[in-house]
Amino acid sequence: MSCCVAEPSHLVGTVGTICRFWLGRICLLVLVGILTGCGSSAADAPSGSVSIQITFQGKPVTAGSVQLVASNGGAGAFGELDPMGKITFHQIAAGSYKVVVLPPAPPDPDPEKPSPPPQKYPNIPQQVRSELTSPLVAEVKPDDNNFIYDLNSPTTPGTP
Repeated sequence: MSCCVAEPSHLVGTVGTICRFWLGRICLLVLVGILTGCGSSAADAPSGSVSIQITFQGKPVTAGSVQLVASNGGAGAFGELDPMGKITFHQIAAGSYKVVVLPPAPPDPDPEKPSPPPQKYPNIPQQVRSELTSPLVAEVKPDDNNFIYDLNSPTTPGTP
């Protein structure tokens, strides 16, 4: 049914009111759709690559992973360290991140063999294994970012 159809005179005011009511709502929905569709997306936000090297007493930490936790609750990143103790993340949104360093996950247990004792990783202090306690921070800026963290002194911020 169209709102433009001629109606009997006793319905004209009602039909007109209904048409204006729905026309107003439709225009509002279209306007909201246009405005939200034209906003910037996360892909448009300034971002950069982040290269991190993790060392302990000046030597690369070769086993483990690094997690970037966005301080604003946004997307972070996670990846494994290479044999040089390095990792590079691409297209990381500019902002402040906590850096968490985790030891490797234990291997899956073999039901045929007894479980080996858990391996300790003294080169990854407990303090840097949690976003709640890690003092390591990366201030990511658009473009290339390089950080070096020596876990022998985890209170030392990364070297850009």
